[in-house]
Formats: sequence, structure tokens, C-alpha cells
Amino acid sequence: MRLVSASAIVAVLVLIHSVPASSATRGPGNTHPLSRPTSPRGGPVGISIVKTTNATQLVQCLLGPSVSVSNAVLNAAPDAAATFTGGGALIGYDTGMILSTGDVDSIYGPNDVDDTSTPNKMPGDADLDTLVAPNTTLDAAILEFDFQCSAGAQINIQFVFASEEYNEFVGSPFNDVFAVFLDGNRATNNIARTAGACATTLGLPIAVNNVNCGNPNLPDAPVNCGCFVDNSLGTLDTEMDGLTRNFLATASIGPGMHHMKIAIADTADDIYDANVFLRCGSLACGIVPAQPATWGKVKAQYR
Repeated sequence: MRLVSASAIVAVLVLIHSVPASSATRGPGNTHPLSRPTSPRGGPVGISIVKTTNATQLVQCLLGPSVSVSNAVLNAAPDAAATFTGGGALIGYDTGMILSTGDVDSIYGPNDVDDTSTPNKMPGDADLDTLVAPNTTLDAAILEFDFQCSAGAQINIQFVFASEEYNEFVGSPFNDVFAVFLDGNRATNNIARTAGACATTLGLPIAVNNVNCGNPNLPDAPVNCGCFVDNSLGTLDTEMDGLTRNFLATASIGPGMHHMKIAIADTADDIYDANVFLRCGSLACGIVPAQPATWGKVKAQYR
């Protein structure tokens, strides 16, 4: 029997990933990923998405107790940011905002293709590059703002990360990534990391290769599998092939003005969309938002 090395399998995955997305469908009647409908497709989840390019509107959604913000700036493609309602059955909380590396409409289910893609032809982000080196990012979507706490010495924000790179490109260069940079652009300023009871390897940046249950095509071991929800069979009503569970980005802060940069990007190429859901009201000073009660039910059902 001839053994095939993991590096050889990765090389094959890279070749497959480079094939234009429009060349692959999963069954009769499916549209090609690059020509997906942009109108809401919806389903039993009942999530409703409203696109916006208004940075202030997005930040106002995030605002929780004891925090004020200013100088909000959105750097993203026109279809790459939105607010949403009705997200409870999918991610465990009802309202929030979304940043996407493609089109936020890629969130709507059902999951009928493995490679939903909307190349936005946007640049990547040098700060995110430090988290996925030696690879680089493309199609970044970034929300930045200044904030100040009137009480408390801790800042929190809650999120769920999702990507079409799951599961067949886990362990490859196509390592889509999300970060929350606090008061600086170094990798150490990123406060969005694996944490909590679900994590077996703590402190990793939020990326496809750091939260997963493995790759059916590679011998690599799963990483933080307890923090991952597999949707490759379309059990959840979203096009995304996999999601993380709810994570809480948190850090101690001093008095005065601070800066936050929330960013997501594709890695190694600009296809196969990734999205991040950030909970409305979870940008809070000194108060840790309660973990959504419904999330345990969702995770238990679809684990």
C-alpha cells in the first residue's frame, strides 16, 4: 500500500481550491456559488439580515452598559456588513451585526453548496496577516472605533465565527481568520481567542485551523473540537459549512479613551466566504454578558 503524505494532500486541496467556484455544484438545480441569489432565501431559522454601510449604525448595535463610542469607521465592500434579527435558533442570540469576507446573504440557508463565494476584490489586512503568517489575507471587512468606559475595568464583546472553508480545507493555507484588536495592531493585541470550557487549547486566534473537528481528507487532529458546530450536512439553516460556538473576547482596561478594531478576512485567496456574528449589546464595560440560554440546546442538538 502506498502512503500519501499530509503535505501531498494539502497540495491537492490547494489545487482544488484554485478551481473557479463556478465549476462545482452539489446537485441538480443548484446555482453556481458566484451567481448565488442576493435576495434573502431564509428558512426555519427566521434570521433577517439588513445590509448597511453605516459604521455608526453597526457600533450602536453593539453598545452595552457603561460604554460610549466615537469615530466609527467601516472599511468593507458594500455587501459585507449588516445587522440582523431572528438569529436565536442559529447562533443562540436574536440580534447583532455581521461582517463578511463576501456577501452577508451567504448566511441564508439551506446549505446546498460547499463553496459559496463572493470575491469582493478588497485588500487584506496587515494586522490579520500576523495571525496567519506566512500566508496573507484578502477581502477584509473592518470596523474600527474609539470607546470609553464610564464604569468597570473590563471590556467584553461576544461573537460567533463561521466559514465555508470547513471542513474540507481545515489544515490548509485557506485559514480564514477573525480578530478584535484592542489598543494596537500587534498579534498580542488581539483579544478574540479560544477560551472557555469548550476549548482544549486556549489562547489561539479565531481561525479555521484553530477551531474545528478535523478534515476528512487529512490526518490532522481536531483543534478545539468542543467549540465547533459542524454544518457540512446542512443540519442548520445556513449556507456556512461550520460555525464556532459563542466566544467572549474580554480584556482588562484602564481609564480613558481606547481603540477597537474588529476584522475578518479570507486567507490565501478571496473565495469561500466567512462571516462573524457579533451580539447586540455585548460591547460592555465591566459586565460579562450572559451566555445565551438557547445555545446549549443548539449545540447539544447538532454536535
